[in-house]
Amino acid sequence: MHRRLTHICLIAALVGCGGTNPPGTPDPAAAGAGGQRENSAGAARQVTALADEYWKELIETFPLYGVFFGVPETPNDRLNDNSIRTIRAFERKEDRWLQRLSAVDDDALRGRPEEITYGILRETLEASRQQRVCHAEYWPLNQQSGLQIALPFISQLQPLGSDE
Repeated sequence: MHRRLTHICLIAALVGCGGTNPPGTPDPAAAGAGGQRENSAGAARQVTALADEYWKELIETFPLYGVFFGVPETPNDRLNDNSIRTIRAFERKEDRWLQRLSAVDDDALRGRPEEITYGILRETLEASRQQRVCHAEYWPLNQQSGLQIALPFISQLQPLGSDE
């Protein structure tokens, strides 16, 4: 859980930082031929789109991640759906994201910010897949995690009232 949370924090930071070079900074891929530059830009767009899709689905499926991180667009009217059906559906999505990510030419990302996004997203998805053998969904309560730990913390983060 802590490893996944760390990866998610890194992905959130990378998605929030954007995937382009600051204005006036030369594109590292620009040194190559036009075809390389296009391949690099295409790979970068794919990785950014995958990371954005992963983050959006994660927050939608498990909104407590967004509440913990203070993500403004997080649905804060419900807890995570920890049903086996939802968890398996999210695992299938992770498998598809990893398959799509594996199809990206990571060499084309060398020197670009998206190279880091690629690495963290790949590690997150692979680690999640490897962790499935533990079946953490069957033992959600322990001395370090579970609703008995999360609810007091959520009560401090949960916004109250309305804009009206």
